[in-house]
Amino acid sequence: MFRPIGLSLCSLFAMTTATAAEPTRAVKPAATTTPQTRAQMLVKRMRDPNGPAMIVAHRGCHVEAPENSIAAFKRCIYTGIDMVETDVQPTKDGILVLMHDATVDRTTNGTGRVSDMTLAELKKLRLRMNKGGADAPLTDETIPTFEEAMEVMRGKILVDLDAKGSDLERVWRESLPLLERMGVLDQMTVKMTAGRDDHLMDKVPLLKRVTYLQRVVSFGPPLTQVVQSHRQYDPAAYTVVFLNLPFFEEGAAAVKASGARAWAEPFWGATAGGYSDELAMLDPDANWGRLLDAGATVFLTDRPESLAVYLAGKGRRPFN
Repeated sequence: MFRPIGLSLCSLFAMTTATAAEPTRAVKPAATTTPQTRAQMLVKRMRDPNGPAMIVAHRGCHVEAPENSIAAFKRCIYTGIDMVETDVQPTKDGILVLMHDATVDRTTNGTGRVSDMTLAELKKLRLRMNKGGADAPLTDETIPTFEEAMEVMRGKILVDLDAKGSDLERVWRESLPLLERMGVLDQMTVKMTAGRDDHLMDKVPLLKRVTYLQRVVSFGPPLTQVVQSHRQYDPAAYTVVFLNLPFFEEGAAAVKASGARAWAEPFWGATAGGYSDELAMLDPDANWGRLLDAGATVFLTDRPESLAVYLAGKGRRPFN
């Protein structure tokens, strides 16, 4: 039979007094961590030479959008591409905008040099579809500023900054405070060419704040030698432009052993020993597949979505 337990007034008073006498302990809030952005995850992946293959969209995903446009960048984000490469140069009134050519003729319905036009003048133009040209349809997309583009891509995708115009150092110099203010330096990459640009390594503060890529061209020393002479800069990848595959293939193992990735550029056959996106659309194994076999784990491409399907089918990159 259940019996209630009684407490005397004295014992109840003693318990209350003892409880009140105990010092108050502050309750520590639960530890919180800032969620990792997708861009931060991709930086770690880029730093892993044994990780899955990675795709860099040359001027964005522009098969169904204008190159270097907000629409092209949004499509890359939507389709899970790892990085976009984009071209940055200043306007007449000193605003950094995205445009590859010195003039707007090929990619817009206007004419003239970017450096001779103000941002307001450039914003009146409309971008042409894909790579542009006189016969390419006009779109409603306008020339984006660098800041507008980075706002869209903030935390979502890696961005390779390719400086353009007559004063490259100005682009790098003026990009740093912009990217710093926006808090997006951790998702940026910048590349310099071995030999040609070595004198700039201590003159461009931006290089110390982003993920560095070492560009190599096959006109110079062997790739293995460049890896030895430039590993002090701790590049995440060696972006290799080569006329013949053996130059790339013979150095890819040294690149991987150094902790970096070997980056090929089949967006144009002349930059990848004749292996190209165009030919890969007809025979992917003989082009993208051959570059994979040669040691490439990063691809700068004009066909990022098709390459993503191919790499997923080969089990070399998750399709996301």
